[in-house]
Amino acid sequence: MNVKTTKGASSKVLLFISILGFFVVTIVIVWGIGFFRREGESSEKIMPTTELEPSQAEVNEKEIQTGEADDEGATIAGSVSYPSENLPAMEVCAVNTADEEEICTHTEEGESEYSITVDPGKYLVYAVYKYEADCNEEDSACGSTKAYYTKCDTYDDSFIPECNPNAGPPEDNGKWNKVGFICYEDAVCKAAFTPLAISVESGESIKLKKIVQGWYIPCNHDTEMCSDPEFDVWADYLE
Repeated sequence: MNVKTTKGASSKVLLFISILGFFVVTIVIVWGIGFFRREGESSEKIMPTTELEPSQAEVNEKEIQTGEADDEGATIAGSVSYPSENLPAMEVCAVNTADEEEICTHTEEGESEYSITVDPGKYLVYAVYKYEADCNEEDSACGSTKAYYTKCDTYDDSFIPECNPNAGPPEDNGKWNKVGFICYEDAVCKAAFTPLAISVESGESIKLKKIVQGWYIPCNHDTEMCSDPEFDVWADYLE
């Protein structure tokens, strides 16, 4: 009898401990689930704030890039020639047709290529050769010759009547340089030497063909005026 009673009591104790352990484990699991759920909710609340900063930074960066693009310059490039065996040093300029502001670059002797960075707009491009190495604008004896970029420079073959009278009928050969002929009063001749306006947009790079035609512009004035270093024969074509 005593043995049975002891075994029964032991069984009850083990059962009680098992039940108690089950409840303890269940409470721990429930508490753990609740803890991690709360942590997850806290992380979700923080995430929008964390993402907002880089998102705003990206917006600001785009605004800066857009601003730079709006202010981005354009490039006018090309090459020059000169009617002689040697290619002298020159000054090449782009003239804004809106405000007549000039942006110039310098080419060394024997150098034909040029590149000018300008603001978006419309420009006339010309090359000028100064006879004297130490020539400057204040020197009244300074001689120079200028050639604008013209429509005739855009043609693959400039030896056509529209650009060169020597390519026309025999009776017209050389008439542009004959005494009494006034080029800027003749529609064809004037069109051959009228400077060509070049339009460039922001960020655009334009490559022009070689400046050639302008060196042959006839001076249809008296010899004294044509030899005056301060006289600009192109004034008749820029009106």
